[in-house]
Amino acid sequence: MIINYSFFGTAFAFVSQIQKMNLKENAIIFIVDDDPFWSSLLTQLLEELGYNNIVKFKNGRDCLNNIHFRPSLVFLDYQMNDMNGLDVLSQINRKYQDTNVVLCSAHENIGIAVNAMKNGAFDFIVKSKCSLNKLADLIAEMNENQIFAEKVF
Repeated sequence: MIINYSFFGTAFAFVSQIQKMNLKENAIIFIVDDDPFWSSLLTQLLEELGYNNIVKFKNGRDCLNNIHFRPSLVFLDYQMNDMNGLDVLSQINRKYQDTNVVLCSAHENIGIAVNAMKNGAFDFIVKSKCSLNKLADLIAEMNENQIFAEKVF
């Protein structure tokens, strides 16, 4: 029996691309922030990366009330009126430990970043330093770590 590996390799790559597209379309991403400018900017960047199933919440309570929808990724503001992001992160981790959370802050504070990572955040980003490339790199890193891969890619 002769097997044409180049054909199977090409077919596998093609099927893999289709799976990635379908999963990307089905990925649910939460943006939890009381700043409408940041929410809109982050939404625009994610849409440029091909993600369209984005749900925005203005506070942590609304996010927690909907976390049962099992988002692939949560962008979570550190400082909100009703709860701080670390409190929301803690509650997300109690219910769904495999949820990827990126804590976001307007302030570059190493203490908050370290606390976020210790409490289960995948990463910490400073809002003013966020870019399309930063988000693409972040998602690629999640994919490499096999954390985000099954849910989004």
